[in-house]
Parts: sequence; C-alpha cells; structure tokens
Amino acid sequence: MSLFATGISYKSAPVEMREKLAVGPPRLKDALAGLRDFARETVLVSTCNRVEVYAHAEGRESVREEVKRFLAARSGLGEEALAGLLYEYRDRDAARHLFKVASGMDSMVPGETQILAQVKDAYTQSAAEGMTGPVLNPLFQAAFRSARQIHRDSEISRRKVSAGSVAVDLAEEKLGRLDDKRVLMLGAGKMSEVTLRHLAAKGVRSIIVANRTRERALELAGKFQAKAVGFDTLDAELARADVVVASSAAPHYLVRRDRVRRVMEKRNNRPLLFIDIAVPRDVEPEVGSLENAYVYNIDDLQEIVDKNLALREGEVGKCLQMVEGAAERYWKEAKHTDASPLIQKLTEHFHDIRREELERSKAKFSRASQEYVREVERLTERLVNRLLHEPLKAIRAEASRGKDSRRRDLLRALSRLFNMPPEQGDPPQTR
Repeated sequence: MSLFATGISYKSAPVEMREKLAVGPPRLKDALAGLRDFARETVLVSTCNRVEVYAHAEGRESVREEVKRFLAARSGLGEEALAGLLYEYRDRDAARHLFKVASGMDSMVPGETQILAQVKDAYTQSAAEGMTGPVLNPLFQAAFRSARQIHRDSEISRRKVSAGSVAVDLAEEKLGRLDDKRVLMLGAGKMSEVTLRHLAAKGVRSIIVANRTRERALELAGKFQAKAVGFDTLDAELARADVVVASSAAPHYLVRRDRVRRVMEKRNNRPLLFIDIAVPRDVEPEVGSLENAYVYNIDDLQEIVDKNLALREGEVGKCLQMVEGAAERYWKEAKHTDASPLIQKLTEHFHDIRREELERSKAKFSRASQEYVREVERLTERLVNRLLHEPLKAIRAEASRGKDSRRRDLLRALSRLFNMPPEQGDPPQTR
C-alpha cells in the first residue's frame, strides 16, 4: 500500500526546533503544494508538539529524505540539523501511529482531546486541496471513529488535567449546574481564555471579564459573547457574581477580606465561590474565613490535577489496547479489500487527461498570473477527484467481496469504458 507517517514530535525534537518547523494555518495551503512532488496523497499535521506528513506514495520504500528536504527548506534549517530526528512508520505501523495520535495516546498528556480536532482540521485542509484519495480518506475516517470511541468508552478524557478545566469542574461540583450562574473572570490572559472556553462548553451564558486594561477585556470578551469591564467596577460585579475565577497578572491581591465582607452584606450572604488560579494570588486567603465565601487556590487545583493524572495513567493501558485493536482491524480490512492498483490506474488515467487538456490551454494562460494558473490546476484536480468519488467508492465495495476474478472483471469493464490500456497479463480487449 506504500503508506508512510514521517515527521518529528516532542519525543524526538526540542521545542526550539519544533516551533521553527511548525506550519501555521495561513501557510498550510502553500506547504501542501510542496508535498505533491513525491506523494500521490498527503496530509500535513502541524501542532505545537508534532509536525508529521502522512503520505501514500506508490512503489516507494521511504519518503524520509523528501520530507526532510521539505521541512528543511520551509523552516530555513539545514538538512543536517534534522539528521536523526525524523521518524518514519510504514504501512501497518503508519496506520497504527495515526490511530494513536488521533486518540491522544501519543500526546504528552495521554487522552487529551485537542489533538483530534487538530488532526481533523489538517485532514479537511488536505482534502479541500485535492490531496487525499482512496488510501488516506478511509484511513483518517477510521482513525477518527476509533478516537471518538476511546473517548466515549473510557475515563481517560474525563479526568481534566489543566488548571482552567479543573477550575470549571470544581465550580460545577460546588454549585451544581453552571448555565444559570453568573461568572466573573479576573484577568484576560491566556489562562483566562482557556478557562472561558471550558465555561462556554458548560453552557455558561452570563460571563463578565474584568481587566486592568479594558481594551484587552473587550478583545477576550468578544470571543465568548461576554461583557467587558474595568477593575473600577469590581465591587458591583462581585455583588452580582456566583463564581469568581481569578487569573490576572497583578503583583498584589485584587480581592481582600474587607472588600468581600462589604460585598457579602449587599448579597445578603448569598454564597460566593472564588477559584484563584493566579500566581501571585489574586484573592487574599483570609477571604475564606468569611461566612459563605469559599476560596480555592492553584495548589488546591493541583491536587485534583495530580489525582486525575494518576487516574488517566491507569486508563492508558486499556486505551492502548483499544487503539491497537482498532488499527489492526482497519489494516486487515484494508488489505483484504485493497483495490488500490485498480483505483490508482483509473485515477492516473483521468488525471492524465486533465493534464493533457491543461497543456492544450497553456497558451491561453500566458498572460495570467502564476497564482491564477495554480488555482486553475487545483480546481481541475478537485473536479476530477469529485467526479471519481462515487466510482471509486463502488470499486472498493466490489473489492470487499474478496474475489480476484471480480477485480479482473471490473478492470476489463473500466478499460472498455474509458479506453484504458489493459494490465499486463490481461486478455486483449475485443471490439
């Protein structure tokens, strides 16, 4: 099948090198074009922890050198800097690796779910550019199904291991449902944004972002349909809040005991939960001595994180078994139903026609920009792939019946339909 997974990850390269090799979304389209030279189908996955090329390259023993040149050229690093850092998996091992990556079982934090969305985005981009086909399409779809099953049938992704997610879970544990609660966020930095994302996932609709710089509060609030305020209105917001998540960069306490005591009088002592994930702390510890005021700091959350990490580790073995089983089932089915020679022949035939027609029209493009010509090429490639989608799906379905005679009959029929030359050893076509 000539399937490859080649790249670098946090296991093989330091962050200083990974950040140079990373391909951000704005550059991904151009980067994909650079992979067409050596692979029939490719998906480029680039995250903070890995840069990997998944490729179908018929008849190749390896694509490591091509991937190394590609990464070196785009990053400005010399090829010698990448020597010994790139790993490569082939065929069954490449499929197994993708299943592990998509499920989060190859991540720094086992079972994390963000990687699944990142791999999906990478695959979608490649598919939109006409870079996927009969080998990578079913492979990635099977990996996505496996990942969803693992997250659904195990406890590994339910054990939160970031301060932001644990803070939200703690609030839910103490207050019950959160969608009817008013949340006050102190600070508008990265941790605040992560926490707001988890709050939004819980259905929280009433969120206030308070920050020293109101412009930054407005920027963050706009991402979550929240309200932005300055610290000058802090007392009024504390009086109305149910939960306060503190994550500012202030060098001193923003919320002191005397302030909360005054606020609690206005609230008629209605409970107020403080979750302080700032370092230095935003909430004075003595606030917790007030009636119906509850304070949890980053150390309290770290205890929960450590416990969840331990529980996740206990699930790793089970999840790895699920990954191995799913990958093996996929590979056996893929080999049993392998129609790739026939699919390759039909795909090459149609793309040869496409290229011939483009060559005939070359003179008409003489005054067009290079970008326009490339877009025409991409358009025709996507059109051919779209037209072939249903016929190739039918071929795979027929091949799944596992009879070589059926494949030969299909090939003869297709050769007649599309005037393709017969395979070596096939009887000559009769008119």
